[in-house]
Amino acid sequence: MRPDLQVVLGLAVLLGGLLTGCSDSVDEDQPSTAVSDSAGVSIATSIVSDPAPTCAATESVRIGSLDGESGIPLYGVNGASLLDDGRLAVLNRGTSEVLVISPSGDLLSRFGREGDGPSEFKNLWSVHVRPPDTLVVGDYRPWRFTFFTPDGDFIRRVELQPPEMERPDYAMPLVSGSGFMMEQPHYEVADEWRDRIVPLQLYGEDGQSTGTLGDFWLDRFGYLAREIRYVGNPIFGAKARFAALPSGEILYAPARHEQLEVWDRDGTLKRIIRWTARPRDVEPGAGDAWRRAERAAIEARFEITPELEPVIDAQTGPHLPVAEVYPANDQVVIGRDGAVWVEEYRRPSDEGLTRWFRFELSGEFRCVADLDPDLRLLAASEDRLYGLVRDDLDVEYIVVYALGEPQASPVS
Repeated sequence: MRPDLQVVLGLAVLLGGLLTGCSDSVDEDQPSTAVSDSAGVSIATSIVSDPAPTCAATESVRIGSLDGESGIPLYGVNGASLLDDGRLAVLNRGTSEVLVISPSGDLLSRFGREGDGPSEFKNLWSVHVRPPDTLVVGDYRPWRFTFFTPDGDFIRRVELQPPEMERPDYAMPLVSGSGFMMEQPHYEVADEWRDRIVPLQLYGEDGQSTGTLGDFWLDRFGYLAREIRYVGNPIFGAKARFAALPSGEILYAPARHEQLEVWDRDGTLKRIIRWTARPRDVEPGAGDAWRRAERAAIEARFEITPELEPVIDAQTGPHLPVAEVYPANDQVVIGRDGAVWVEEYRRPSDEGLTRWFRFELSGEFRCVADLDPDLRLLAASEDRLYGLVRDDLDVEYIVVYALGEPQASPVS
């Protein structure tokens, strides 16, 4: 963590706002978020009570096909982004294509294929939209971004330098049109469990390095199996995430704390978003429950052979340490409207749907949406959520949810 951030956090005063409990729409005169200021940094703090205001999410469209002869066959979807008119650009990695889908779920166009040409890809990684409607498609080894019109016409390609950089966890264009960012990979193998601190590298529009935003905590890691050199994270280990905001700022979600940080690309911390939801202490036996669930999931998908056993043991065995607290979040997604969607970390004892918290960029908490626990959220707008799910046959579908206005849950 940056030294100046430690000073700011040390000065921060934790404030809380209580949520109202009525059966009508949320009363805007009774805020759920309190805002303070510390050393010029805005700090918004919310208490996500139970019950909390909800945004009802109702499935409206399902995109996909089982047989490939009807609907849109999806394979290896690795991302999606919304265009200004509601069209959805989907990264279909299995066919090295970008699919452009209408708001009603119809396939409008498709472009791309495997190769090294101007409109070809080696290893598709991400798709973003630079306002109003320029598609930026990320490809790796080598890391490069290709710009297209919404109809798939090639505009230009940028390769990030240095070219020898291997695949990092994060690489994305800055949405404002001012360059790109990438987490500098870190390959040191830890003999003991330790924190991994990584620099966030910034690039100009030409792909040349312009320096770093600073050093950030990423995760905790160490050996899981020395004989096969398998390195991983503790059970329930937190992992940080980054995202590019429509303003050109960068969102950092450390996951160790119920907190989001908004950074300017000059390395200035601008805003902190905090919340309190439920206790995060890991219960006794939770680690064993996780091991059993992971083992069952592997057995459901693969035939367990003697050769596979050491690998499974490395990933699920009793030697794995168990974190003392659950991560503060799992997925973090920036909506087209600038809202931030944060998935509450799902625990072994959780049943039913998973809660997603919606915050405005100001830090104001808006509502909770309950979604499929297996859903990977791909994109969001003011009134829609777009997520990837798989059925029992592992067929992929994009589910579009219509979002209702925030409503206060009745007090039981």
